[in-house]
Amino acid sequence: MRIVPKREFKGTHYQHGMQSGSICAGEFDKFKICVEATKVNPKKLTGQISMFRNFFPEYLDFIKGLAEGANVDHEKLAYHILTKYADMGGCTIFGVKTAAGAFVGRNYDWVPEAKDVIEVYTSLFPEHLKRYSTISVTDMDVEQGGKNLLYHAPIDMINSEGLYIGVTYSFYSGQDGFGIPALQMRQLVAETCANVLEALKLFEKVPVSNPKNFFIADRFGNMAVVEHTGGGSTNFRIILPDRNGILGKTNHLLYPDFRSMDRNRVPKDSYPRYDAAKRMIKEELGMITLNVMGGIFSTPPVYVGSDESYPTIWTLLMDMERGIYRLQYGEPNERGERSKEPLKI
Repeated sequence: MRIVPKREFKGTHYQHGMQSGSICAGEFDKFKICVEATKVNPKKLTGQISMFRNFFPEYLDFIKGLAEGANVDHEKLAYHILTKYADMGGCTIFGVKTAAGAFVGRNYDWVPEAKDVIEVYTSLFPEHLKRYSTISVTDMDVEQGGKNLLYHAPIDMINSEGLYIGVTYSFYSGQDGFGIPALQMRQLVAETCANVLEALKLFEKVPVSNPKNFFIADRFGNMAVVEHTGGGSTNFRIILPDRNGILGKTNHLLYPDFRSMDRNRVPKDSYPRYDAAKRMIKEELGMITLNVMGGIFSTPPVYVGSDESYPTIWTLLMDMERGIYRLQYGEPNERGERSKEPLKI
């Protein structure tokens, strides 16, 4: 069983980039090859840099540091990261709030190669930058075949204020456009927002490049799903918990006026995963604990086995009000148990 590395990045975004770049260039032999093979479209790069200067300039500092730390071409690296919008996969995220607390479970489903590159890292900033510290779980942005550039790209993020943000893939049939890609948008939310309401207000201001579903929860038990059309717009719909306090997201769109936009493209298992997770949570409503959520997210079809194209790579379990977070990964043993790691900022 591979032990998941835990990193700690300190300082400014530029310094974080330097630290990450030195690790990536040293441990992933394809990093420099991928950067050098990148062909830059100057118009597209200029448009994206303009967006980041307006909404997330610190991330440009991160890329500069990443390039210097890895000793690679800055422009090619920037183009590769800032213009990469789409990633596939499945994923299931559900939350529930009861008198016992607020709990969130998440299964990250992606290509099998991701199991070999999972990392956990904390990002700590100087106080004067007024950025929340975060802990992230990443698959290093790995693609099918594992031949792409690997770097510390956050998938799930929890900040020092107890805010969680994660995503599931969206099959909304819109176009990509100039804006902040979903990957960096979740980082911007985690670094600058203390609660769900602040996150939703940020989505009203910042154009997002590509369609994506965002699940946001905070330490007060508030939760929301943002179904975003991307396209360089601020067009999104908000889904809130139902009358039982349950909120969930897989890959099909839930908001009524969006549903027709993904009907012929959604993977067939999106609906069974959604229905099964919701049913099991509802059945356990009066007895929900972190361990109960762990059982639900370890049960097929919510848990996707290794014989599928997009198996479950990790499970993240969160007790939002108590600030208890647990990562589960690897194949189940004969008792159905998987490796467990507590997460702390």
